[in-house]
Amino acid sequence: MREDATRIFYSRNHFIARPHLSVYGYNTITPTRVGISQFLTRLPRNALKNLCSIQWVLPDFGNDYLLPGEDASLDWLNTIDFIAHNTDLSRLSLTMDMSNELLSYHFAYEREQEAIDQEEAMWATYQRVLEPMVQLKSLQNLFLHLSWPLNPRKENLRHQQERILEKRVMGEDYDSIPSGKVLKRQ
Repeated sequence: MREDATRIFYSRNHFIARPHLSVYGYNTITPTRVGISQFLTRLPRNALKNLCSIQWVLPDFGNDYLLPGEDASLDWLNTIDFIAHNTDLSRLSLTMDMSNELLSYHFAYEREQEAIDQEEAMWATYQRVLEPMVQLKSLQNLFLHLSWPLNPRKENLRHQQERILEKRVMGEDYDSIPSGKVLKRQ
């Protein structure tokens, strides 16, 4: 009966892994483990194959997040491998929420070039962080939500970048909108 209860609980609920640090301030401390790693390793082993929906809310981060060789970056790579080998990817929808609803209020660039430079740096960061996720291309769904570019006039560009990254992981034919993705704006 306990096995049935575990299966039902983990297969019919949406789980959200939130950061331990404040999502309202710029995170200058790089953790040694990523939030989703901490979440998944606390679950009962028999629950992992039953997971259907996880949302990982990432902490505020800059373009130095998960740099190669850092402990957290190695943990991220190990977490991707852990997900690939311990969950049923064909049933799992993963949402990576890298948008911070209050972020746009914390950044005001005096010069347009500063904003453009930061947008380009964050685009490179998103690509670097998500590149190893191709190992998870068998996911049922992947939904990405980005913060940058912050400028509301560039909202379409941000959504386009989300689609580009989703397709890099899931394949060119993947489209998250018909699969249930809700577009966000911070």
